Amino acid sequence: MYDQITEVRKSQPSISTIDLIETCFKSQTSHVICFVGAVKPKDLRSSQPSRAELMTKLQQQRDEDASTFTNRIEEMEVNQQKYINELHVDHQRAMDELKDDHRREMDTIHAEMRMLKQLVLQGHRYLVPDPIDS
Repeated sequence: MYDQITEVRKSQPSISTIDLIETCFKSQTSHVICFVGAVKPKDLRSSQPSRAELMTKLQQQRDEDASTFTNRIEEMEVNQQKYINELHVDHQRAMDELKDDHRREMDTIHAEMRMLKQLVLQGHRYLVPDPIDS
């Protein structure tokens, strides 16, 4: 196997290490075969973001979360105000209906009182002579 690797490396000096491994061992997905000076751990790792990049990303996520939280609070406050307004309108409507009912009842009572007054006065007229007639 070593001879094959050496032969491919001499015949194709610009071949990458990954291509060299795939040429000699076919596609490797489950493990990596290392040989001296060919594959280093940093070659196998993907590029890692720096601490500054991670902190920036974290801060952006926190800002986004805070913004979302603030938006939800504002939405809840708007909905609460709408609900309070609807309650106020319903309460006002109920109060207006009660006032109308009360007004009608009072009008009926006043009308009945006038009728009673007239009946009393008419009955009293027959008992006591009218001061104008005397």
